[in-house]
Amino acid sequence: MWLTIVFAWEAYEKGTDAHVQADPTKLELLAREFHKRKDTFVETKKESILSKYGGEEHLDAPPKQLLLAQTVAQYSCSLVFKLVEHL
Repeated sequence: MWLTIVFAWEAYEKGTDAHVQADPTKLELLAREFHKRKDTFVETKKESILSKYGGEEHLDAPPKQLLLAQTVAQYSCSLVFKLVEHL
């Protein structure tokens, strides 16, 4: 709700005649169109930067366990010197 009101204020400041209570359908359609255009702009910007400079392999993040250096698995030696995994 508050995001819609803030969007209406910002749209009104930029010259769009949109009001939350007077015409909520128009405001909702404007918000959807704005977010769709914003998403496509961000994607094209990302693609153009990657095509120009490369580095797409760095976007794939490693697992969180490796990033935080934490694992759930615990290992210990048994009395017969076999490695035992505890979860």
